[in-house]
Amino acid sequence: MAYDIKTKDELGTPWDVDQPEQRNKCIKEIPNQKPAFLIGSPMCTAFSILQGLNRSKMDPIKWEALWNKGVRHMLFAIKLYRIQHDAGLFFLHEHPASASSWRLPEMQSIMDDLGIKNVNAHMCRFKMMSEDDRGKAWGEVS
Repeated sequence: MAYDIKTKDELGTPWDVDQPEQRNKCIKEIPNQKPAFLIGSPMCTAFSILQGLNRSKMDPIKWEALWNKGVRHMLFAIKLYRIQHDAGLFFLHEHPASASSWRLPEMQSIMDDLGIKNVNAHMCRFKMMSEDDRGKAWGEVS
């Protein structure tokens, strides 16, 4: 099961973990589904180095909204990770190594509490690629 804005719940509503009722529904479903492995990949926009460089050029209200949304998504993911761990199951947190999210107190706390170590993996090592809007892989020559 994917809880993602591109997937829909049983009512046909796109999953939007920015909505409290959607987060609550997910929190209730995860223990029932008991996924052996949960992969969290919360939005990293607010935590990226590039966004940090743009912060001084952004409207402070827009920046605060972007930051708060990012933190909300991170705290939700961390809550799901704790649920997984408490059930004796596994999880993976996927975020860029350079993202400031790794320094959030809540992320540091779960890593310390559960003895979690950070492992960096590089997409290209596994022949993973991103595509642009035209379906071209990054770095692909026309």
